[in-house]
Amino acid sequence: MEVSKYNQKYQILLIITDGIISDMEKTINEIVRGSDNPLSIVIVGVGSADFDRMDDLDADTEPLYSKKYKRYMSRDIVQFVPFREFRSDPYKLARETLQEIPNQLTDFFLKKNIFPNPAKEQQRQQIMSKLSLRSKVNPNQQLDLYTSKLKDELMTQCENMGIDTFQVQDFIEEKGLYENNVNIVLDLINWDAYINPLFVKKVKPLPKYGGFGKFQDDPQDQ
Repeated sequence: MEVSKYNQKYQILLIITDGIISDMEKTINEIVRGSDNPLSIVIVGVGSADFDRMDDLDADTEPLYSKKYKRYMSRDIVQFVPFREFRSDPYKLARETLQEIPNQLTDFFLKKNIFPNPAKEQQRQQIMSKLSLRSKVNPNQQLDLYTSKLKDELMTQCENMGIDTFQVQDFIEEKGLYENNVNIVLDLINWDAYINPLFVKKVKPLPKYGGFGKFQDDPQDQ
């Protein structure tokens, strides 16, 4: 694929496999050849097979060498992810799967001396409009919006995993949550003795009482 300043394209190849590669040398040859192209390869290993050889393709510590082309890969383009290590956490799985792609993409275009095209006027106006709206929002409101968004994301995760969201809501209000992590909710939600030292529960101020249960007059009200 020909790329240039006016034709900025990049491909991601996702391979899902339940077994090891039978022809490692041929695979390495193709990866080395592909390292010159706008390409990233993500390999996800599923099942209980022995994927130790697949880690060699990841080439995080040592670049792959092709006997056929008699050269090393020009850049790292492979990311191997063992699914069984992240199957219980889809967010960690997504992070691990996509972790190296941004650097691989920028590395390719920098080697080609290709830089992002300047934003069009319409895009620039949209960005400026968003920045203008953001500057008008009170910092406390921004924080409330941010924490509210995190809470909504957590509740959605819990709902997708079949957890009682009403129980989660009660847990957060009563004991707080020191990290926005659904696994922590699973571990602590049924632990009655759990105490969060970082959580300060909001308590409504008690009314001032005088003798015999009567309200005490506030001097400021007189």
